[in-house]
Amino acid sequence: MHKVLFLRREGVYLPEISAYLGYIRDHIPSIEAHDSFELNRHFVERDFDVIWKFMGFDRNKTSDRCIVHEYGSLSVGRFPQLKNMIKRQLNTKPSFRVFLNEAVHREMGFQDNLPYYLRDMGVSQAFFRKDPNPNPEFDFVYSGSLNRGGIILSMLDHFKSRAKGESLLVVGAVPDHIYQVFGKTPNITFAGQLKYDDVPDVITQAKYGLNMMPDIYPFHMQTSTKVLEYCAARIPVISTRYRWIEDFEAQSSGKFFYIDRDLHDLTLSRIETYPFSIPSMESYTWDEIIKRSGIFDFLKN
Repeated sequence: MHKVLFLRREGVYLPEISAYLGYIRDHIPSIEAHDSFELNRHFVERDFDVIWKFMGFDRNKTSDRCIVHEYGSLSVGRFPQLKNMIKRQLNTKPSFRVFLNEAVHREMGFQDNLPYYLRDMGVSQAFFRKDPNPNPEFDFVYSGSLNRGGIILSMLDHFKSRAKGESLLVVGAVPDHIYQVFGKTPNITFAGQLKYDDVPDVITQAKYGLNMMPDIYPFHMQTSTKVLEYCAARIPVISTRYRWIEDFEAQSSGKFFYIDRDLHDLTLSRIETYPFSIPSMESYTWDEIIKRSGIFDFLKN
């Protein structure tokens, strides 16, 4: 039996690893797969036939086994394109690569003609609901990273200063500087960072889902996992306007409410009469995403 190690840094949140392990368990029983985090550092890489790395930098020149480099996102922060170029030039050659989508593949710009696959984000089956929650406790929910700069502070300040009569649920780790300013705001509830399996039941306590994404590189071209999860949970989507969300809306036949930069239209009175359309998400289950991507076809041989 061949062995696969999904290698990740401690503290990095990667729901795709759980999806990969489940897919291999259910569809490729001849393969034994492990998450390095679950092994609690008690492993030796040479004991595995396939080392699957989530990039990052990789200067390890190990060549006697199959090495996979997965690029689930582009570099962020200062000089992100320079960081991408450094990764392109310095990372060792793997056996093949996996990219989130064609935009990430194009931006990384590898010219070595190695085989590659595209694997978009999927949605855990736990998020899927047949109908919206008929009795939500909150008006809005924001689920995800609060490290999005000014756009997140603007959202929180909107509910603290202008939309005092409307409730916001925030799901995700809360930086200290944000909690110090907004932690005691009566209409904002911080749920904190939850276990992944608990997130679906919590976000469905809200009527509308907020996707606050800045229209800047590289965020504007990357899949918004929270939008996929909102849709699967039958939560209408309210979003800032940028390339990926508009493309997804058109391709999925959804209809989302776009808010202006100053958030003046982020009010229930404007939103409640809007003709939302929540797209079907059956093709975004992890099993379907992985199957269509073909990333594990080589394991079956």
